[in-house]
Amino acid sequence: MSPLNILIYLFVLFGGAVSTLTTDEIRAVEYLRKYGYIDKENDIGSSCNFDKEVLEKALKSFQDAAGLKATGIVDEESINRMNEYRCGMGDLGSLDAIEKDIGPLIWGSKNLTFAITEYPSYLRSGVVDSIIMQAFAFMSKNVDIIFSRVLYEPDIEIKFVSSISQSAYTAFDEGSHVTAVSSVPGILGKIYFNDEIEWSRKNVKGFSLFRHAVHQIAHILGLGHGNFTTILSPFVGIQEKFNELEKSDLAFNLLQTFYGPQDASSAVKKNSLCGSRYIDTIYRTRNYQYLYVFVDKYYWKMDSNRKTIETAKLISEKWSELVGPIDAAYQDKNGWTYVFIGSKFWKYFGSYLQDGYPKNIVDVFPNGPAEVSTAIEDVVKNELLLTNKEYTYVYIKNNNVRNGYQFKGNYRHGIIFDTALYSRNTSTIYVFQNDKYDLMNMKKLVDSNYYGATNYRYELPEFFKCTDKSLDNLEDDMIL
Repeated sequence: MSPLNILIYLFVLFGGAVSTLTTDEIRAVEYLRKYGYIDKENDIGSSCNFDKEVLEKALKSFQDAAGLKATGIVDEESINRMNEYRCGMGDLGSLDAIEKDIGPLIWGSKNLTFAITEYPSYLRSGVVDSIIMQAFAFMSKNVDIIFSRVLYEPDIEIKFVSSISQSAYTAFDEGSHVTAVSSVPGILGKIYFNDEIEWSRKNVKGFSLFRHAVHQIAHILGLGHGNFTTILSPFVGIQEKFNELEKSDLAFNLLQTFYGPQDASSAVKKNSLCGSRYIDTIYRTRNYQYLYVFVDKYYWKMDSNRKTIETAKLISEKWSELVGPIDAAYQDKNGWTYVFIGSKFWKYFGSYLQDGYPKNIVDVFPNGPAEVSTAIEDVVKNELLLTNKEYTYVYIKNNNVRNGYQFKGNYRHGIIFDTALYSRNTSTIYVFQNDKYDLMNMKKLVDSNYYGATNYRYELPEFFKCTDKSLDNLEDDMIL
């Protein structure tokens, strides 16, 4: 007999005040009890004297948090909201009690590891790896924590499980509307995704795996659902915009009080990139004489040997129309610098913006990405490569066509990286992910069968020659 049928049976058996509850009210009580709106002392599974005033008060609390009119009446709108897919973690209850008594449960380290130990039944492992890595990188760029992927004994274990899971603890109920759930934050790092629902790499069909992963990582770091902020709303619906998460979200403010903000301040104070835990983008000038490195609102100018010749400056000091952070940038062989932020890009010669810019990326680069994460000009093949999180778009330089670029094709790539840099070796690129980097064969960017490059071998400070390790012969090392 299901829990709901047991409740109905108790109501009918004992009569009295309980018998006055309607079927919808019974469903509401069960839901509100499960997600923490009704205290244990009012648990109708152990008491027949359930007070309808308690239901009204709990329902008002739920309605208010869910953005509904707080009437305290079990209406159709409230029932529909309760039937929506949602996170399996409670909205109120145990976490609030713990935080009230001993403070928030948080990790004692700012360096956490994670591993994906069970994959979904229908989504390729390479795609899952890429999306989960993006979710951790998204969090790391806003909160002072470094996440590293490992194979064994992780701090945070991620699994996709179903109703037929061998473990009763991790199994989801058959037909469950719970999309994912995580363990007690700061103590056990367990994230379980429901493998019986359809996960999406974008927002075209199914549930956004990226958004749900960020949501569950926030739980693992110590946040409850709180006031249902953008990131922490338990109702994470279908077909939501992939990139609608904002850095100003209250969730980041709360996490930054626990762990500290992740920004460029330490590097800026030291006037050195040795203190940075990530870079947003990097590009070489046309003659390989200089490097420009961008972190948050700042940039560094370096010589060809990666020695800083201009310490941290605001991006707006050189390019007055820009603030940062910058998504991607490159300089072509004619000396024009292209800067990509969001759905637009700017074209500069030195510090001077060409008339008519910024422009929409899709208006200039046909069949291209709406947003760009890396831009690389292959000077040997005379091609431009624009990437987003899933595809590499290839353009051939052709001055006889409008805007000078002719679309060649797009290729799904399985390489996980934040940004990339064309090396002096015409067949290789540097790829950067969080606080690490490596070298890779250029062909991998357009190899749809390749999935990998997640085990970065070098620390970011090594690239900027902040350590004793020599990089003189690095480009002769094994290329991934």
